Amino acid sequence: MSQNLKKKTRTALLWSITEKAGQQIIYFITGIIIARLLLERDFGLVGSLAIFTAISNILLESGFSIALIRKQNTSYEDYNTVFLFNIAVSIILYIILFFAAPLISKFLGSPEITQIARRLFLVIVIYSFSIIHTTILIKKMDFRKITIVNITSLAISALLSIYMALKGYGVWSLVTQQISIAALRTILLWVICKWAPNFKFSKTSFNELFGYSSNLMAGSLINTISTYFYSFILGGYFPMRRVGHYIEANKMKNMAAVSIFNAFGSSTYSMLSNLQDNPERLKRATRKTMSTIAYVAFPVMMGLGLVAKPLIELTIGFKWLPAVSLMQVLCVSGIFFIFISMNANLIKLSGKSEQIVKLEMTSLVLMLIFLLVAVRFGILAALIGDAVSKAITYGIYLKTTAKIMDYTWKEQLKDIGQYALISLIMIILLYPFKILLDNPFRLLTTQVLLGIGFYFFANKFMGSPIQDEIVSHIIKKKD
Repeated sequence: MSQNLKKKTRTALLWSITEKAGQQIIYFITGIIIARLLLERDFGLVGSLAIFTAISNILLESGFSIALIRKQNTSYEDYNTVFLFNIAVSIILYIILFFAAPLISKFLGSPEITQIARRLFLVIVIYSFSIIHTTILIKKMDFRKITIVNITSLAISALLSIYMALKGYGVWSLVTQQISIAALRTILLWVICKWAPNFKFSKTSFNELFGYSSNLMAGSLINTISTYFYSFILGGYFPMRRVGHYIEANKMKNMAAVSIFNAFGSSTYSMLSNLQDNPERLKRATRKTMSTIAYVAFPVMMGLGLVAKPLIELTIGFKWLPAVSLMQVLCVSGIFFIFISMNANLIKLSGKSEQIVKLEMTSLVLMLIFLLVAVRFGILAALIGDAVSKAITYGIYLKTTAKIMDYTWKEQLKDIGQYALISLIMIILLYPFKILLDNPFRLLTTQVLLGIGFYFFANKFMGSPIQDEIVSHIIKKKD
């Protein structure tokens, strides 16, 4: 890897991590305040609609973003064609969902969802105006600008939602938060990116990009359904209050799992794309990437599950304690989500996007089977079933990645295994403190500090090259 590419990748990764850390801090603080002000049911109402917004965004992008990033020589016509396509699709989708809102409301058994949905789905149209600008910045690996835009829009929308919650607007504070994030982010991207479209649609560009992106769209669509299907289906089976517990537990899990993948996935995908023509360097970079993610993912996700009770008790309050067990199971699912997503990136990188469709369809079928069997026993049982289905899915992805590129499942498990084992030992050693300490603040502080110390020294003893490089980089920065 050239020194210039290494520097760009390191800078991109640093800004990406900064962005995700900043976002999660804002989300965390905002979530604490709003969760204490609103009812559990409010979160269930908005969360049960997430599947429609997510699916619409996938149909909107149609895999074009990844296709544009992957393409070596992207033209203005390519960007402009995709931009026009995005706008047209977003309007069509909003019209469909606008008239479908009463049917959605009837299924979920909550009449107010019709008006909530019709306003919330405006996010789809707003989002369509910013996709190309984000893609251009990612392709340039300019994550500094992305960080500025995302943190600024999130901070302003957070203040607005808190104000509305304090004024008693209830569920509408959550709706306004999502709409304002999309609007502010779009405006800032247009200001900071300096790209403007025209009205010329290139059929040639569309056909070229769609040939690759169509399979990615299908795969992403299936993956999105798998991700958000639970919140929607649970809304039809259980009271919105209980669904709210799931939504909040899943939100806390995603603050870690999705942030870890996004921080590493976006920046490293651009870097790995530049190494497609050198299989040996690509493999070295891939193994290092997987090891780095494992070094972060295992202790964070397993540790989050360990401290779920004192964390929830101290932050969003006692009324949310029924979410503890749900969050612990979701943290296990989160680990598999991270590594499934990273393997999916490797498969996309190979150009064999048709494989993604097959894999995502397999994942969806497994999820549906476990859901239908387990949901009758309650939400917790359904989430355990989901964790098992994701474990099986990860095994399938391992096998597929090994076939597509020279990276065997044994090598991958070796790259991540050390960090999984150390994290597991850490959890076993720290669990007894739950019995010894009654005070939630002392319990949380003790487990976090001892966990960090144990993990660091255990990796030092085991000679972790990833930790050594991180420490060395920090020391050099100080010098």
